[in-house]
Amino acid sequence: MEAQKLSIEQKDDSRRTRVTVRGTLDLAGVGALDDHLDGVTAPEVVLDLLGVPFMDSSGLALLLDRTAEFRGQGRTLTLAPSAAVRAVLDLAQVDGELDLVDG
Repeated sequence: MEAQKLSIEQKDDSRRTRVTVRGTLDLAGVGALDDHLDGVTAPEVVLDLLGVPFMDSSGLALLLDRTAEFRGQGRTLTLAPSAAVRAVLDLAQVDGELDLVDG
């Protein structure tokens, strides 16, 4: 499978911020997402990963680290995983540590 360049879009409303990620979430792309999340200050953040066809362990580590960080700040990070992302979460047996929603 050929890696797809990561793109990140953000939409803010009065209640939350939605960060939409498209492309491959691997070692080459996690830095961009990590940097982007540094600038998000909303108390509620939805990370839309429906456009992510592949995620490796570096993406998994980022999601776990950022979820813990947000919780420590009294904020929420909710993930909307694609089937590929959900498969990695299931394989790693970490979905209980993350807040997940469909779509």
